Amino acid sequence: MDELLKWREEFPILARATYMISNSLGAMPRGVYDCMREYADAWATRGVRAWEEGWWDMAVRVGDRIGALVGAAPGDISLHQNVTLTQAVIASCFDFCGPRNKVVMVDMEFPSILYFYQEQQSRGARVEIVKSEDGIRIPLEKLLAAIDEQTLLVPISYVLFRSSCIWTRAQSSNARTASARSSSWTFSRLRAPFRSTRASLAPISPSAAS
Repeated sequence: MDELLKWREEFPILARATYMISNSLGAMPRGVYDCMREYADAWATRGVRAWEEGWWDMAVRVGDRIGALVGAAPGDISLHQNVTLTQAVIASCFDFCGPRNKVVMVDMEFPSILYFYQEQQSRGARVEIVKSEDGIRIPLEKLLAAIDEQTLLVPISYVLFRSSCIWTRAQSSNARTASARSSSWTFSRLRAPFRSTRASLAPISPSAAS
């Protein structure tokens, strides 16, 4: 028996449904009841003091716990409400008024991410959207061809990882190993044009929910 099955009963919804939408709202662990009560008790008894007694640092502590799962160092993970807001935080660091103001995207991004960057055109951004030919993947060479010396930002959320996984399944019988290799290779290929242009590549963690 798979040792992970012992955790199944900790997610009540799995007893009556096959839950497959973790990208939007994961199945709630049973332990959330106690955690939410602890949070509410602090609110009820400490009021505004709760901020300096733990709430301010809560996102950092949770981020460090997630970081331990993916090999990130303490302080490397920044938590936000969803991928679109995370993109907005990152984009706020860039000035689109100069000659390097191009944003290269793919048309398979979550719609609200596309809407956000299209709106950045009012700040001077030039947005180029690379289109998928089959609605499943974006050819890497097509994406690389769109990146030039005027490119400032290439925002990527989940599409890169999904595309690389599909590519490797078509190329290798060992999908898990090949997927890991392909992801590393893909990022190396994407970073290459930026080494010569000193442009900024800001991939977004696919673990954040859209």
